[in-house]
Amino acid sequence: HLVFLGLRKNHFGHNGIELICNSLSNHSSITIVDFAHCAIGDDEAKLIGGLLTTNTQITDLDLRCNWIKDEGIKSLGDALAINTTLTWLCLHQNRITIEGLKSIGTALQLNSSLKELEMDYNPFGKDGKQTMSDILGSTSQVRYSVIPLY
Repeated sequence: HLVFLGLRKNHFGHNGIELICNSLSNHSSITIVDFAHCAIGDDEAKLIGGLLTTNTQITDLDLRCNWIKDEGIKSLGDALAINTTLTWLCLHQNRITIEGLKSIGTALQLNSSLKELEMDYNPFGKDGKQTMSDILGSTSQVRYSVIPLY
């Protein structure tokens, strides 16, 4: 059975991401999806958010080095609020500001499955780590990394 879907450094466009998400929504063996460096923006992030609400197998999702901004992060956060299988999410080097950080942090208050969140090198500023700490509190089971871009 195929468990890893490595799509790194491919620019599928909106229609391609939609096709992939539709295929994965019913796929039962793939647990790791690598969308790193795929030119994914907010619209595609919304599709991936939709996937995370229907797929109950994906445990690891790599979205590093894309173009996801706060609107796309809000969609991913909405999905994380109800997703029960994702344990690792990488959002390094996107376009996430402090508002996106707050959005995903708030969603994580409702999520019990995510154990690691990597959001390094996004433009959320020097207050990112404290903001996430304030949202999640000291009792959170999520290990997170939020090194700002600047």
